[in-house]
Amino acid sequence: MIPKLQWLIHSNMENDNVIKRLVRAVGRSGANIRCVNYKLGDHIRLDMYDHSDCVVCYGGIDFIQYLNNNRITKFIPGPWFNLRNLRCSTYYAYFGRYLLNQPYNMLPLGDLCRQLIGRDYCLFLRPDIGTKPFVGQVIDSKTNNIKPILESVGPETLVITSTPKIISNEWRFVACNREIVAGCQYLPSEESSYGNKAFVLAQKICQHEWQPDLCYVIDIVQFGNNVYLLELNSFSCSGFYQCDLDRIVGHANQAAVSEWKDYHK
Repeated sequence: MIPKLQWLIHSNMENDNVIKRLVRAVGRSGANIRCVNYKLGDHIRLDMYDHSDCVVCYGGIDFIQYLNNNRITKFIPGPWFNLRNLRCSTYYAYFGRYLLNQPYNMLPLGDLCRQLIGRDYCLFLRPDIGTKPFVGQVIDSKTNNIKPILESVGPETLVITSTPKIISNEWRFVACNREIVAGCQYLPSEESSYGNKAFVLAQKICQHEWQPDLCYVIDIVQFGNNVYLLELNSFSCSGFYQCDLDRIVGHANQAAVSEWKDYHK
């Protein structure tokens, strides 16, 4: 027998309005909701859950990492937060042809700094890992703004460099079980609409044989007259902006039950 579907939601995030909208959408879906306040270093009681529970998790990166580190197999699906698959070094292998940031170089930050000594340069720099220990940004020899990044994350951090590009639009799409279930524009302004070309590319990605997770988000951008993949992000840690939350929650609920059934076969 399938247990009552539940959502475990990190409630004290910066964008409180988005959380309120999500909680209302989950409530309308009929699922149970548990909201918790969390800050780094806190302990969350998980002893009320066991392996038979069907629980979807959503919140900030620190909150989701805490659950991943402590839940073991207490509930399914838990966080959709496949850290390995959401590294650029993993998903670039499958979706490299669609990337905005190409051609690119991937190397340890310390070695990049060594290679840039005495050179004039202007590069876009981003981390490999999806938890984003620093924000993707343009670095240049005039400001030497790579130095504080190196001091913050260390020389072993794997990074990607590419030529800086000016993009005109950015869209976010939510993929659940190989289907684009919602999308919206989030830059230059938040809109509930999205471009058809962007939608088609997102569909290609979510219907590829390899998938990073059962549910995740796809960010598509426009550069010139074409659209490209900017990055993939986790479902459980990503903002949904002006996406249709009822559709997201409905499809996430279905995906959670499907994963729970597969786990308990």
